[in-house]
Formats: sequence, C-alpha cells, structure tokens
Amino acid sequence: ALIQAFLKTDSTTKIESMLPVVKAFAATQFDSNIKISLGGGATSGVALNEVMIREKVLNIVQIMGAVFLVSALVFRSLLAGTLILVPLLAAVMVNFGIMGILGIPLQVATALVSTMAVGIGADYGIYMSYRLREELAYGMDEYTSVKKAFLSAGKATLFVSSAVAGGFGVLMLSVGYMIHVWMGFLIALAMIVSSIAALTIFPALIFTLRPAFIYKERKATMRLAPQVVVVLLAGLMGFSAYDMAKAETPSAEHVMKQNFIAGKVADSTAKSRFILFNAAGQQRIRETNGATKLIAGTTDNMRLVTFESPADVKGTKTLLVEHSQGDDDIWIYLPALKKVRRLVASNKKDAFVGTDFSYGDVIGHKVEDWNHKTVREEKLAGKDCYVVESLPKTPAIGENSGYSKRLNWIDKESSIAIKAENFDSAGKLLKKIQASDIRKVDDKNNKWQPMTMEAENVQTGTRTVLEFSNFKANVGVNDGLFTARSLEKK
Repeated sequence: ALIQAFLKTDSTTKIESMLPVVKAFAATQFDSNIKISLGGGATSGVALNEVMIREKVLNIVQIMGAVFLVSALVFRSLLAGTLILVPLLAAVMVNFGIMGILGIPLQVATALVSTMAVGIGADYGIYMSYRLREELAYGMDEYTSVKKAFLSAGKATLFVSSAVAGGFGVLMLSVGYMIHVWMGFLIALAMIVSSIAALTIFPALIFTLRPAFIYKERKATMRLAPQVVVVLLAGLMGFSAYDMAKAETPSAEHVMKQNFIAGKVADSTAKSRFILFNAAGQQRIRETNGATKLIAGTTDNMRLVTFESPADVKGTKTLLVEHSQGDDDIWIYLPALKKVRRLVASNKKDAFVGTDFSYGDVIGHKVEDWNHKTVREEKLAGKDCYVVESLPKTPAIGENSGYSKRLNWIDKESSIAIKAENFDSAGKLLKKIQASDIRKVDDKNNKWQPMTMEAENVQTGTRTVLEFSNFKANVGVNDGLFTARSLEKK
C-alpha cells in the first residue's frame, strides 16, 4: 500500500524530527510482519542535508589544511602555518557557538557560511606577518614595529573585514527569508571575529613565542615593551595615529631608543662642511664626503668620512662601526703617516678630528648604557619635545663618554634631538649641541636628518657648525667601503 502525506513545511530540521515519530506511530498501527518504509521528497531532503553538512564540515577542514600548507611553505615554518590558522579557528568556533546559543539550525546554508568565512578571512594573519617581519628586519623596536604594522596592515584588515561584513550584512534586512538573514549575520560575525583575532591574539602569540619566521633576519631583538598593549587597544578603536600617540606617554627609555634610530637609513651619501670657530670668532672650514650603511639585520651603523680640504687634513679618513653587542670600532687613517690607527673605546670622548663634536657625539651613545628619565615636556623652536635626562649606569660609561649627565630635547614628531646639553665629570655644563633644518629623508621608514648641527664648548668658547648637502638615502652603498683595509685606498 502507498500512503501519501502532505506537509506544510520544507524545513529539514522539522522533517528530521518528524521521521522517528512517524516510524513509531506506524509500528503501533501495523503488524510486525509488515515492512514499513518512508520515502519521497521529505526523506530525500533530509538525506541530502546530512550529506551536504558532512561535506561542508570536511570542506572547512580541507580549507584550513590548504591555508596551513601554503602558509608553512611560504614562511618555511610549520609554526607559521599554525599561527595563521588562529583567526580562522576563532571565527569558526564563535560562529558555531553563536548558532547553538541562538538556536540557528545547522543546515546546508549555514554550513556554507562557515566555509565561506574561512576562505574570506584567511589573509588577515598573513597581512600582519609580512608587515611585522618587514619592520623588525629593518631594525625597528617591537613597539614601533607593531604600531607601524597596525597603521598599514592593521588598517587594511579592518577596512576589508568591515567592507565584507557590511556587504553581507545587508542580507539581514531580508525579513521573513531566514536563510538570507542567517547568512548575512553569520558572515558579518565571522569577518569581525577573524579580524579582531588577527589584530589581538595573533600579534600577542607572535611576541610571546618570538618565532624564527618573523625574527630570523633580526640579530638583536628587544622584548615587547608594555606600551604595546596600549597600541593594540588603540588599534581596535580606529588606528588613529593621533590617538595612539596620546594613548600613553612613552617611557624615557623608549623615547631614547626612537631617537637612536631616528636617522638611521639603510645607507646614505652626503657632502658636509665643518666650520670651526675659535674663542676669538676666527673660522676654519673643512669639507668632507661621507657614507653610511646599516649592518644587515641590525641597527648598527657604519660611517665613513673622508676629508677633502683643506690641504693639511686632505685624505684623512675616519671609520666608525657600531656594535650593539660589544665595543664600537673607531679607525682613523692619517695620510701623512700612511697608516690606519684603531682607537680604543675610551677615545669616544676625544674630539672628532679636531672639531667640537666628540667621537661619541658622532657615533651615538648606546641607550642601554644610560639611565633615562623624562624631566618635562616643552616646546622648543616651535616643536613639542620630551626633555630626557640620561645618567651613565657605571663610572666607566661616564669616563669613556666624557659626560656625567646628558639632557636631550627630543622632537615628538621626528624623534631627533634638536638640542642637547652635556655635562663634564664635575657636573658642570661642558657642551651644547643644536640641530636644525630637519628633513624627512626616507618617507617609507619615517627617517629624518638634521641638515645643520652646531656644537659649542661653553668652557673653551669654541664651536663647530656642521652642514650637510646633497644628502641621499637608500642609494645602495657598497659594503666594501667600510673596512679598515679600504681606508688606505685612494
């Protein structure tokens, strides 16, 4: 016998719950020797739904596997593949969790949403990985690296996820068409969750685990500063550069770290002129050619200066090489002796080739060798500045530098010290240094260079003005210039 029943619904969820009830009812109405089978469009839909849901769940696993494999191959790291999956897993888990809480049925349409969400949100972690690696490889500290990553890749992540969420969110206006409403809601939710996870959980894991695929090109790294937490929160609130700057006053040590790298371009060439004034105001002029280059993967700078005039110093060359993990190298070539001489670290307090700048002033003072304190904030020459006091951590640092205390006025915009006051071992003011005509020389990496600097020895009454011209950054300077042996070559 064929018994037909007409249903008022095509909901597979309701039909699925109805089938066992129908079977139980039929068993009470017919003898046990009668075989009962249920068929028709209703049961076919249930069977199809089961197959589709199972395949879509497997499809999610397959997509995640593909993302893991591609990420692991691109970054050459299994850990990279695992970390890239974090935002995707967060989106899928939250989606299924919300579906359970709100009673949204798991069917073909809703299973499809999770598959789409995984595919759409797969690139957020990759955006952040590449940007963080670029900034850290260039020598930025972690605070600056994550800030720059948020202002570029972070913004892109928010824009893309907002656009996708907004586009699909329009479907929630389809009142009465629940499949459309569910799809719009769940895809928008997945985009929001995956982007937030990529901007919070993902970088937190990066800076906790410090994986080689991010840090491999960086020789010397610094632990993530506490201020990064503020950057993360500010990033989620709009990634406004102004808001991030105002979120928390940076520590004095951070200000000095930024100052230390503010002018360090990948490489540069320039002509410069030293104007030396004696106590009576008489002047002498020395002209030089200079070149700099960062040691690959570090913020350690190599600086070569060749004197072109006057005749008594022509051909004199100095080579200054920083070593963040040890003593800096200072070499000088004297053409009259035709000999290269290596100066010891304590010579950093000596005058740089007879000027009022010391070798330490030129090569820079290592941030970690000094205790730093922000004493106030004030305007100088129309610029907002942090005034930072730096004291040597050990007597040897003070002796080698020639300074018992340094005061620096650090421009908040460029991180360049536009004024410095240095004190001798007796605590008396020894030298004033001022920088002016500060120009951005590398837009991409936010690097600045003062084109004029003046050092005045207040105890002797002498001063030196240093003027740069024809300054060019990132021109591909040859590493071979920065060796002691190369100093003897004409």
